[in-house]
Amino acid sequence: MKRSARGKAYECGTSRSMGGTTPIDLNDLPIFTRVAALSSVSRAARELGMPKSTVSRRLSALEERLGVRLLGRTHKSITLTAAGEAFFARLSPVLSALDESTKAAALDDRALQGKLRVSIPYDFGVALGGALIASFMAQHPEIDVELFLADRQVDLVSEGFDVALRIGALHDKSVVAKRLGVIGGQLIASPSYVRRRGAPAHPTDLAKHDCIVFNSPPFDAHWRLTGARAATVDIEVRAHLTANALPVVAGAALAGIGIARVPAYTVQDALSTGRLVRVLPDWSTGERQVFVVFASNKHVPARVRALVDFAVKNAADLSLLAE
Repeated sequence: MKRSARGKAYECGTSRSMGGTTPIDLNDLPIFTRVAALSSVSRAARELGMPKSTVSRRLSALEERLGVRLLGRTHKSITLTAAGEAFFARLSPVLSALDESTKAAALDDRALQGKLRVSIPYDFGVALGGALIASFMAQHPEIDVELFLADRQVDLVSEGFDVALRIGALHDKSVVAKRLGVIGGQLIASPSYVRRRGAPAHPTDLAKHDCIVFNSPPFDAHWRLTGARAATVDIEVRAHLTANALPVVAGAALAGIGIARVPAYTVQDALSTGRLVRVLPDWSTGERQVFVVFASNKHVPARVRALVDFAVKNAADLSLLAE
């Protein structure tokens, strides 16, 4: 691909002449149209910021490749031949349309409008991500969003996503990531369960309790808790109920089935109203980092940059998502 005097890049095409099929340098076409429009090589050269000799040479090369004379030249003027007039009449609207398309594409990338495709982990999206996107759209009503909730990690480029939220360690080095904060985990149970079975005093006591296990990787029945002075305890709990959906896990805890380990954001309302209580509150079940990612730092559309900046700025307002 070559770049024209106006900074636009055009592919090379071909033309059939008496000598066979010869390549046409499409960068010569806007030079021809300026000379034809101004009836002057000198004026066209000044407008295009090119030496007059270069303009003359490129015009001659175009005629040679087309196998037809386009311009009549005298020492005083430039005129179009009949073939040149026909070529100019067909070529001008094509180049104008190309110029408009180029400007429109650049404007689209700079404008806070258009469509965004966003991927968010399912449970996080239901609990918090949907509200974040809705708040963003309220500020930018010209932007349309296609929100895709899934527990798998999408490929931004091959699947056509602009932005994704990811939880946990990042292994994809091809994306640009901005940290939003961390999600803390908690052990919770209903007051009725605690009254019936008692509250564990130490993580090892969990072996004697009914537990509700979220069995979606990387979570399972192996729980690691961290206490004061970074003391850690690993325990394999008895899974009285396993489920791969956090709302089911939280709902079972509300029903008094057992003790559950869940991200804090899933049970905030229930804790604040007393329908659930924390178990072993002095022990941490770990934290997972949250990131917003996009594909590249080069030529990032304004709407993508706006969503990323909005997420970074407003993440601290999400319930139980700490900086």
